[in-house]
Amino acid sequence: MRKKVAILYSYNENWIGSTYYIQNLISALNTLKDDQKPEVLIVTTNKEAFDQLALVTKYAYLRYRKLTLAERIINNFTPAFIWKNIIGKTIFRVYTGIDLVFPATAGVSFSFCKNRLFWIADFQEHYLPGFFSREEIDKRKNIQKQIVEIGREIVFSSHSAKDNFNEIYPSNGLNQYVLPFAVTNTGFPEGNDDVLNRYGVAKNYFLCSNQFWKHKNHEMVLRAVASLKAKGQVVQVVFTGKERDYRNPTYIDDLKALAKTLAIEKEVLFLGFISRADQLQLMKRSVAVIQPSLFEGWSTVIEDAKSLNVKIIASDLEVHREQLQTYPWYRLFNAANEDQLCGSIADAQSANVLIAYDYREDIAAYGNAFLKTLNTIVTKKA
Repeated sequence: MRKKVAILYSYNENWIGSTYYIQNLISALNTLKDDQKPEVLIVTTNKEAFDQLALVTKYAYLRYRKLTLAERIINNFTPAFIWKNIIGKTIFRVYTGIDLVFPATAGVSFSFCKNRLFWIADFQEHYLPGFFSREEIDKRKNIQKQIVEIGREIVFSSHSAKDNFNEIYPSNGLNQYVLPFAVTNTGFPEGNDDVLNRYGVAKNYFLCSNQFWKHKNHEMVLRAVASLKAKGQVVQVVFTGKERDYRNPTYIDDLKALAKTLAIEKEVLFLGFISRADQLQLMKRSVAVIQPSLFEGWSTVIEDAKSLNVKIIASDLEVHREQLQTYPWYRLFNAANEDQLCGSIADAQSANVLIAYDYREDIAAYGNAFLKTLNTIVTKKA
């Protein structure tokens, strides 16, 4: 019998990584043998989000359930309600036949699911608290503590995140899994240099694709561009991503002002949030992708670059080392060291290499790893 998985999903441009995470998971399931593919119930707030997901993934065993306002209210305000099991069993019977709900929440409507698999993307607020408000730190930590208290199963995208979790919550008794994700970008139109013309991009450029959040460390890239220009080496860097940091509302304006102060307005290009197809086209044609972030759980940008066989320059984080350990060409730099970044950019410009990395193996490994995790959890509770 085909296993049944409920997946909570939303399209969120303010955290597009979470949206792509689910899209890539569903796409990876397509690599499984047909009889191994689970039936997936997409629980989301609107049909348009589901339709788009179905179009992108082309997964044959996708079903839809609307997450209603009433259900969200009940989930948010009655997690400790004395009759929560009765509510979950009667009002939300649709979930009782589900083998696994992911990424799980503590909501009442999922309280009678056979298995709940929780996921925490990263623990940045513990290590870089200066990028968060006190309220957001408390909110994140409260969710984590609730997972430790009521959860049984938890998955992380990296061994680095798992190590962080066990350092912060050493006495947790959760069954833990590591599921590094892969992206599915095959099938995007190769196109031609029209994408460069439309955005006014020179042919010899670097790409930095990140949400404009302060911890993504865009400033270091600007300073490296200015430093290289002062030495007579002019490079162009193209920035893409949602130009909004809800924690630091002036961040994007500050970056543009810094570019002006550094006299590199012609060397940097801010494109904002562009279509996925255009982003990938620009990435494929770049000299290299720069990922300067100060903290990551598992970088979608790095996976995108790997899938397109593009050179990668990344900050020297443990998680980046984990992601890049088998990739043919990359450079790591200290995220606070401008000279190291300049050196990495120079290396990428001078390196005439043809990268031949078979990313299809990573996608298949992701699908199989999720299936193994699903089977392990279901068998354990059988």
